[in-house]
Amino acid sequence: MAVPKRRRWQVSPAPGEVEVPQEVAHVRRFEYVDGRSAKFWQIASSGTTVTVNFGRLGTKGQAQAKDLATDEAVQRHMARLIGEKLAKGYVEVPEA
Repeated sequence: MAVPKRRRWQVSPAPGEVEVPQEVAHVRRFEYVDGRSAKFWQIASSGTTVTVNFGRLGTKGQAQAKDLATDEAVQRHMARLIGEKLAKGYVEVPEA
């Protein structure tokens, strides 16, 4: 069985204007605010695609998408990225 090729991160052609697909059940958003910066970072998945939006608070920011081979790979990838952000001091923001 052939394993689908993984794509590298691809920056959206229109940064910050990527729509999260309707079949995404949950988007997780994190924020980091200190004396010098105020940033957001959010992650969502749809099938085997992970979409990350990030930037300064109050802006549309940028978006990146990555296709992975399996649903399990998506879950591992998201858990790793979320762990990295939490380690850097980002705090999860509850959904409105």
